[in-house]
Amino acid sequence: MQIDNQRLKKVISEYGIILLILIGYYFLNTIFHLKVVCLFNFFTGYLCPGCGITRYFIAMLHGDLVSAFYYNQFVFIVFPLFLIYMIYCKVCYVINYDNYYKIPNIVYIFLLISLIMFGIIRNII
Repeated sequence: MQIDNQRLKKVISEYGIILLILIGYYFLNTIFHLKVVCLFNFFTGYLCPGCGITRYFIAMLHGDLVSAFYYNQFVFIVFPLFLIYMIYCKVCYVINYDNYYKIPNIVYIFLLISLIMFGIIRNII
């Protein structure tokens, strides 16, 4: 296994930009109380499957797992698995390993159906 320095720099810059955006949004949210309005909720009055994600991440940053689960149960379960897979993909990219495990399309279909069902169920209960 050989680390490709060019790819490593690219991955670090990508994640650095994402991290800066997240930190900026965190400070805008906590200091200035600027929040992203959910257009689905605004127009329909129902919670979309993504409602509560910002509060979820803020609770996770504070180590409050119970509140994080309360804000968005679907993300609480799926996000850690997604994060592990994304790290795995980026490591394979950096070491130039092309034969890494790829998730079959059926998994994406299952996640999409699960997300839609979560959105329906959270508004019924």
